[in-house]
Amino acid sequence: MVCIYFSNRDDAAFFQQAVRFSKGKWNVKPQEYQTEFQLITGTLGQAYEDTVTALVELFRERKLLGWLEGVLRYSYYYTDPQEIQRILEVAQEYDPSPPEGHSWPPLFEEVSQNIDQMLQETYSVEFDHLCVHVLKAVHQTLIDYTGKLIDEYKLEEAHQLMVDSWRQRVSLRDTGVQLLHIKDDSPFRYYHAEGNELREAETLLYMNQYPDSSIRDLPLDWDLTPALVHAPDQLIIYSDRQGVGKLELLVRIFEEKATWKPLKDFPF
Repeated sequence: MVCIYFSNRDDAAFFQQAVRFSKGKWNVKPQEYQTEFQLITGTLGQAYEDTVTALVELFRERKLLGWLEGVLRYSYYYTDPQEIQRILEVAQEYDPSPPEGHSWPPLFEEVSQNIDQMLQETYSVEFDHLCVHVLKAVHQTLIDYTGKLIDEYKLEEAHQLMVDSWRQRVSLRDTGVQLLHIKDDSPFRYYHAEGNELREAETLLYMNQYPDSSIRDLPLDWDLTPALVHAPDQLIIYSDRQGVGKLELLVRIFEEKATWKPLKDFPF
């Protein structure tokens, strides 16, 4: 039999909701200072796994941010509330799906393993004590995980500064280009107002003739570079696709100067 005691009613309510569809039947005993959950029937193996999974989700939803904030303040010595809040927002954005291609410390795997270990040792446990045990066991991995979040936060901040510099350029720079059309293709195809396709050589020549610090180190991404270099007064995007990152980035940069139209309206 598994018995778990919760001193916090919100933690108990979350756990009860999490095991609502588990293979086991729980006997819930509300008491004055705690709530007791007893797993009394069901397929024990699957019900036990459901219990561990529910506890991991409880840690993720109700304990993780507090743990991360503690590490930010006392291991990485962050004091600015806005910076701390932004890093915590990054944590929420990346949980449960961090960016692909990144190797993340196995924090939640270790949380699960330590919950399992403690329940194997004693089937009766107070959740508060379980929290202390797990935090102590995964503390170094939690520090490493927080470090990865800080790295991602710094990358996002650097990216935002770059986007802001591009936005300022297209807002203030008068390049003499009134209109560019973008046709959603692979890669994007740019056209002048009269219908002539914009060539790479034109863009490179402009970059050399009119140097600008905001585009000096611009990567030669021909889906984005022509729009940023020529900075037209109006940018018309023709696409039937939604959620295309580069197109959405251009809209963010050009703001009211950008117009989105369906491909069937492409004039050339």
